[in-house]
Amino acid sequence: MIVFDLQCDHSHRFEGWFGSSSDYEEQQLRGLVTCPECGSGEVSKAVMAPAVGAKGNTKSGTQNAAESAGQ
Repeated sequence: MIVFDLQCDHSHRFEGWFGSSSDYEEQQLRGLVTCPECGSGEVSKAVMAPAVGAKGNTKSGTQNAAESAGQ
């Protein structure tokens, strides 16, 4: 499954879950993707923020606790 942030032509934002990216495209072409708030069929993928990982020089809390217990 893949989730997309979608937006209609009235700026309503919502999530859509699809089996694959091609499933989204096929459903979009068939007019099956509509805004749940206003019913508009003019829906496109919204701009999504990229996933950014934590800084490389930090350790998780469980690692720090395990190291502290061993000292």
